[in-house]
Amino acid sequence: MDHPEVVEFNGVTYRLMGARRYYLSQSKSNAGRRTAKGLHVAVWEHANGCVVPKGYEINHVNLDAFNNDP
Repeated sequence: MDHPEVVEFNGVTYRLMGARRYYLSQSKSNAGRRTAKGLHVAVWEHANGCVVPKGYEINHVNLDAFNNDP
């Protein structure tokens, strides 16, 4: 199954990355590159109205990296 190379969510562009095949936010600034985040994290934060608490990890409940449903 083919997945799009680029996805836009909430005004941010996410690009398909690496051998693990996940979406990572893209930025043209150095500061933006240092704070890159996965699409699944951005979806969780949007759905919950807060950033992921320090020490927590967001993962895919069904282990499908392309299922980013909250």
